[in-house]
Amino acid sequence: MKLDFTLKRFPINGRLKEQSGLPFSCVLQPYHRLPEKETSAGDASGTRSNSIARCAQCYSYINCYCVFDTAGWVCSLCNRHNALKPQQQKRYRLDPTVLQELPEVRSEVFETLAEDPIPVPMPALEGSPAAQQDPGYVSGPAPVVVALVDTAAGEEFLELVRSSLEAALEALPPVTRFALITMSNRLGLHDVRASEPSVRYVSLLEPQLRPGASAAAAAASSPAVACPLSDVMPLSSLLAPVGSFKGAITRALEENMVPEQGFGETSDAEASGSGAAVGPSGAPGQEAAMSRNSGGDAAPGGGVGARSGRSGGGHLPAARGLGPALVAVLDYLKVLQSPAFASVKTPDSEGGLSGHGSGASAAAVVGADHLSQNPSPVKLLLFLAGVPDFGVGRLV
Repeated sequence: MKLDFTLKRFPINGRLKEQSGLPFSCVLQPYHRLPEKETSAGDASGTRSNSIARCAQCYSYINCYCVFDTAGWVCSLCNRHNALKPQQQKRYRLDPTVLQELPEVRSEVFETLAEDPIPVPMPALEGSPAAQQDPGYVSGPAPVVVALVDTAAGEEFLELVRSSLEAALEALPPVTRFALITMSNRLGLHDVRASEPSVRYVSLLEPQLRPGASAAAAAASSPAVACPLSDVMPLSSLLAPVGSFKGAITRALEENMVPEQGFGETSDAEASGSGAAVGPSGAPGQEAAMSRNSGGDAAPGGGVGARSGRSGGGHLPAARGLGPALVAVLDYLKVLQSPAFASVKTPDSEGGLSGHGSGASAAAVVGADHLSQNPSPVKLLLFLAGVPDFGVGRLV
């Protein structure tokens, strides 16, 4: 790897950099062949990367631009003084002769061995006894990918999103936990662990303006959703391992991710009288899945408030509440940064449950559902079709 800077000296702070008016930048060439002299000087292949000192503030590695003193070294990037840890004192003895022999100190570019990766066991294959016993079990700090999709949009936009997410599913490691959340003037939590993929909806709220209070104060004091998302569906039930539930996730993308009811309508649209067909009682906020192919007919195992059609029916036109959606989803994901809860059996799990989505599995999982004690890396994918026009952060 080759790293070239436009200048050999750097300003001590950002203010001085702006005043200089000079283009400070660098060119990074990861696979550039270095001259033999530089290659030999920067050969640290016999050293593990965790043995090389790093800055306690910016985490940059020690390098040839750092300044050493009797108490430690000064980071060349953030100017923080770092004391040498006891295990580092043997390597970084304050002897100029010894220091100049270290590859990371004498060369601008050095190569070292990375730390051994932490092995993450693969999930059980679909249909195997282990998968039937607990289809959601994944051990280790599995990565988490959450897709937040704007459904206040047309079918053409959603088809592009489906193609993108299906391609991403093929590229993701099987241990990745995936969640699908749709957004308009309500949030839809897609339960793909159930025998029939379903959606549970939670209404987003506009901030309540009070006399004399600013809009910012109203937004900070008003809830973003009608009820916490964790009360509607535990995060452990929403997250599904890609290796075991890829088919169910794909089916949810194809059948349940549809344009929001009322998309393209105006607020003064007349009610068509279709009404709401109430199905069997289910979990709070749960609605039956609506297929693109069936024109909105309720899927088996319907829930509360399943509409008989995809548009019309006396409802408000679809809106785009990006602000409250982000507030609710980010608050929902906080559990991933907390210590994991244990997986337990509920009293009803032995007798079997029905009609409550993922709660019908033989091993009812609560809390963080086998999440590692280490914080899981989370990626939030946002697919936005237009300008936010509802709730906190609305632009129109």
